[in-house]
Amino acid sequence: MKMHITNIYGQSPRSTAMISQNMVASVARGLGFKEIGIYSYPIKTDTYQEMSKRIDGMIASVSFGDFVVIQLPSWNGTEFDELLIKKLKSYRRIRIVVFVHDFIPLMFQNNAYLMDKHIELFNLSDAIILPSQAMADKLTSHGLKTRIIIQGMWDHPHNIDIIPKKFAKKFFFAGSPTRFPFVKNWNFSNRLEVFSDQPADFESKNNLNVMFTGWKNDFSLLDALIGGFGLVWSENISNQAEKEYSHLNISYKLSTYISAGIPVIANRGISLQKIIEDNKIGFVVSSLSEANEIVNNFSAEKYSEIIKNVENFAPLLRTGYFTKKALINSMGAAFMKKEAHYDYL
Repeated sequence: MKMHITNIYGQSPRSTAMISQNMVASVARGLGFKEIGIYSYPIKTDTYQEMSKRIDGMIASVSFGDFVVIQLPSWNGTEFDELLIKKLKSYRRIRIVVFVHDFIPLMFQNNAYLMDKHIELFNLSDAIILPSQAMADKLTSHGLKTRIIIQGMWDHPHNIDIIPKKFAKKFFFAGSPTRFPFVKNWNFSNRLEVFSDQPADFESKNNLNVMFTGWKNDFSLLDALIGGFGLVWSENISNQAEKEYSHLNISYKLSTYISAGIPVIANRGISLQKIIEDNKIGFVVSSLSEANEIVNNFSAEKYSEIIKNVENFAPLLRTGYFTKKALINSMGAAFMKKEAHYDYL
């Protein structure tokens, strides 16, 4: 029996979707998985026969009785994902696990009509890895029946030497102003440093405490997080109910902050709220003004205490703990016919 995992390529180097899949595949290779590369391309240019042949080439190394983890979405469209799973299902004694990074029908409002199709597709798997318990409850209410493993949190492996963090009354935010427009209207007393290019419509004279430092690769980003607080904040925008979606999905940027060694401040109701509070690695708040007030009232002594908590937790993310556990548990569920798992710590 061989173990396989899909992994996407061909997207922008800034794509969190690709970065997260590449990370999972890297951790999986350390467990003995072989990679099935999936290149992002405009599938509308393919006929059904052409797409079918393309997928045959991708899965040529898969044999009867193998174990395959499919990271979804592939971002090549629902038709591609459906054909990929159905082709793999034709192999005798094969076991398939779907690893859900994002759930399109809940992520984009104009794709809500695809809910039943996705649930039907997921039910073809032997087990499924979902981001959170809230996501599991939501999909189960829509008919999901396969065994469930809860991922719980993103990892952010690295072997960079983490320098001692400096207390600073400032926020860091990694995200695009298009998807997170609040950064263009920041009017709070503490500085917000945004790892993104400055938008053309940004008026610096009205936002003196916002600084855009441009997109950074992983090494540069981790190196830039020298102190202060990592901000995780969502708001609803056109076609994307980001705030509600944050209650179901898990934030990659939150794990980046913790892996870099700084505490986080996140919107209340976020799926990772319990982990943040139980491990005392940050705060959950109901408004940005509340977040600003927390930072205003912080002291160097208090910051030193929370940094210790972060450093106690961060090794889990730096070594791929959550990803390894999810993959191993999913194999157990797929082969041993275990009941659904909802633990992640």
